[in-house]
Amino acid sequence: SIDSAVLRRGRIFEQAIASELQETHPEWIIKAPAIYLEIPELRFGCTPDFFAHYRDSDEVPCPKVIIQTKTSTPQKYDDEWTPAPPTGYLMQMQSEMFISGISQGLLAVMVMDGFAMPIHEYAYDVDTAFHEFLPGVLERFWRSVRDLREPKLQREDGGTLAKMYPSPDLEPVLALHGSGG
Repeated sequence: SIDSAVLRRGRIFEQAIASELQETHPEWIIKAPAIYLEIPELRFGCTPDFFAHYRDSDEVPCPKVIIQTKTSTPQKYDDEWTPAPPTGYLMQMQSEMFISGISQGLLAVMVMDGFAMPIHEYAYDVDTAFHEFLPGVLERFWRSVRDLREPKLQREDGGTLAKMYPSPDLEPVLALHGSGG
């Protein structure tokens, strides 16, 4: 398995983020599911960090919120998380909501700044347009894999890549695929 200091830090602090969220949201019961969810026919899966359900619910407790945790340095947070989280994390959150069938998501990032480690929350509802778009994208991807072809970028992919990797080095790539200036 490929590991890095950043991935290791994220794994170690996942539970700390969940503990802080539990204090912030006493109306929730937060649990780490330790499961892999998938939609086999789409060959698409995920491992959610946490689920939450409402403490006062009369119904059988089932997950109502999917929680994805991240860690960041102050500089990275300022550069990449304001005013909104990185596009890749938003896509991950929406994908996990799609796979799990849960309509509410929370992206929580802990900013590692010495003794101060604030957690910023970004709550999302289902993005129906993204969820409708996703199966076709997955089908094209797996068709490319089957045919041993590199997946072709679609026109809208250029904007997504630019948000995920904001770098001047991407300009030629975007121009090649029709999304550049």
